[in-house]
Amino acid sequence: MNIAIAQMQTISGAFEQTGARMLEFATRAQAAGARLAVFPAFALSGGCPVDEADQEGFISDITECLQTFVEQAPLDCIIPVVGELDGMQMNEVVLVRDRVVHALRLEGEFDVLKQELFGEEAESEPQSFASFEFEGLRFAVAFTSEDLDTIGNLGHAFDVVLFFSTYGFSHDNPTTQLATALTESRYQGDAERMGAWLVAVGSLGVFETQVFSGGSFVLAPWGELAAEAPSFEEALVTCEIDPYSEGPLAQPITPDVPDRLLTLMNALIFGLSGFCRSEGVRDVAIVMDGSLVSSLVATLACDALGPTHVHACVGGAKTSELAAASRELAAHLRIDTTFAPEGASLDHVELMRAELVRSSGALALLNLDKTGFCLENRAGELTVSGLAPLGDVYRSDVVALARLRNTISPVIGPEIMRAWKVPAIEGMNKRYITAASQLEFIDYVLSGRIEWARTYTQLIEEDRGGELAERVLECLRIRRMARLSAPRVLVVSSQSLMESPQSYGLCWHDRVRDRGGQDWHQLGSQLQSLFAAQGKPDTSGIQKEIRDTMAFLRDLALSGDLFGGFAPEEGATDDRFRGPRHGNPGTSWSFGSPFSEN
Repeated sequence: MNIAIAQMQTISGAFEQTGARMLEFATRAQAAGARLAVFPAFALSGGCPVDEADQEGFISDITECLQTFVEQAPLDCIIPVVGELDGMQMNEVVLVRDRVVHALRLEGEFDVLKQELFGEEAESEPQSFASFEFEGLRFAVAFTSEDLDTIGNLGHAFDVVLFFSTYGFSHDNPTTQLATALTESRYQGDAERMGAWLVAVGSLGVFETQVFSGGSFVLAPWGELAAEAPSFEEALVTCEIDPYSEGPLAQPITPDVPDRLLTLMNALIFGLSGFCRSEGVRDVAIVMDGSLVSSLVATLACDALGPTHVHACVGGAKTSELAAASRELAAHLRIDTTFAPEGASLDHVELMRAELVRSSGALALLNLDKTGFCLENRAGELTVSGLAPLGDVYRSDVVALARLRNTISPVIGPEIMRAWKVPAIEGMNKRYITAASQLEFIDYVLSGRIEWARTYTQLIEEDRGGELAERVLECLRIRRMARLSAPRVLVVSSQSLMESPQSYGLCWHDRVRDRGGQDWHQLGSQLQSLFAAQGKPDTSGIQKEIRDTMAFLRDLALSGDLFGGFAPEEGATDDRFRGPRHGNPGTSWSFGSPFSEN
C-alpha cells in the first residue's frame, strides 16, 4: 500500500487557511498514487494552549474545519487532533474513510466500556493507544515515547505503527529531531522490536515559542530507512509499504550524520521566521552594542527575515574598537541602521529602540543567552519586552554558532568574536586557565541542573569535591529575582529556564548529602512505617463511594447520556461525529474520554 506523509507548516488556529492547504496536500497525495495520507500532530489543532473559557469555541471551529475537509477529501486520511482539557493533554486520531469520520480512540474506549457494562467478554485487552485496520493492514497510533514502548512490548502485533511526534525540537535530545538525528535516536530499534513499518510524522512550525522541525520518515521493520522528509521544510513524501516483505530494501536511504550546531542554527532561523509569521510581524528592532550575542542576533534576524525587515540601533559599545566593528557589521548586513551619539550609554540606545518599537510596531529582539539569563544580574536593566532568540542557548554554544556563521559568511569581525565574558564565579581562575574552559564548566553545571535534572549532590560530586559547582548553583538560585521580568525565548532545548521550577519566597534549598544518604526506597519505607504507626485506616466509606459512583455511571450509559449522549435524538439523522460533553452543558470536547488513563 502506498502511504503519503503531508509534512506541512501551519499556524495554530488558522483553520480556514489550514483546511485549504490540507486539501491541497491530499490532492497531491492522490495524484502520487497514495491510498492513505497522514498529517502531523499539530497540523489541524495547533500546539498552543487555549483558555478554558475559549475551549468550546475553539473545538467548535476545529469540528467545522474538519467537516469541510471531509466533504471534499479526495482520499482516505489520518488526522491527529491534540488538545488540552482541564490541564490534561488529550490525544485523538481521526480516520477519514469514504468521507465518514471515525474518532478511533474514542470509539475504542467506548467499545470496551460497553462490553464491561453489559457483562460481555472483551475481545482483547484494553489499549492505551488507538488501533485500526485499513486495506488488510493492522495499524497502531503512538503520540509519545511511552506509547512506542507499550506497542513494542506487544511484539509483532501490528503491520504499521504511525508515530505522530508531539515533541518540539530540542538540540540536546536527538529523539525529538526525527530524521535529522536518526542514527543517534531510538527509532531504528523501535521498528525492529515492533516488527512493523514505522511511519514517523513530524509537525512543522512554531507553536507558542516552541520550534517543531518536521523531519518525517518511514522505517522498514528491519530498521532500513525507506523514505524521509527534510527538516525545516514542507514536503510530501510517499512510500510503498509491503507487510510481507522481509528485506532488504531495493534502494534504502543512508541516514545523514547529524551536525548539532548546524541543526541548531537552522532551528533558530526557522523558529524566528515562524514566530514572526504566526504573530503577523514583518519587522524586528535590535540593539547592536558590539557584543557577540547582539551581533549573532543581528545575523540570525537577517537570515530569517531579510535585511530590509531588520532595524538596528547601533551604540553603547564598551570600547571604540567594538563600536567600529559593530558599525562595520551593520554595513555588511545591509540593514536599516540608526546610530547613537558617540559615547552614548546602553540605556540611551535602549531608549532609541523603545521609540522605534513604539512608532513602527516592530518586534524587539533581545540580546540574551541562557547562561546570562541564569547567572548575571539583570535587575534594573532598561529594556523593552520582546523575544530573546538565543535565550534558550548556552553561551558556549553562542560562541560556537558565531564561529559556524563566519565559516558560511565571514561578517562578524575578530574584535566582536572576542566580545563575550564568563559570569563571575569566585575561584574559577584557580582551576581553569582559559575563558573557554571556564565557560564550558559553567554551562555543564547549568545544563545538568536544568535539562538533566541532576540533584545537588550529584553535581557537587561530579566536581570532584570542589566548590565551583556549588557556587554556580548558588548563583543560579539567588539570581531568580532578576528573572521576574523575563522575556519570551525561542524554546530549542528539552527544558527552558522558564519551564524549570523557580519558587519565589522559598527559603529552603538542597545541600550536599552523604553517599549513603536516603534514596527513594528508604524514604518510602520510612513513610510506610510512619503511617503504620498511626493505625490502619478505615476504607469502608471510600469503597461505598466507589460502588455508588460505578452504579451511577452504569445507569448513565444505559440511558444514553454518558459522553453527552450516544443514543440517537428523536428525529436525528446519522451523526457519527457527535462529541462528548463534560461538566457544564456549554462545555464540549469532541475528542477523547472524560476519564484519565488511570
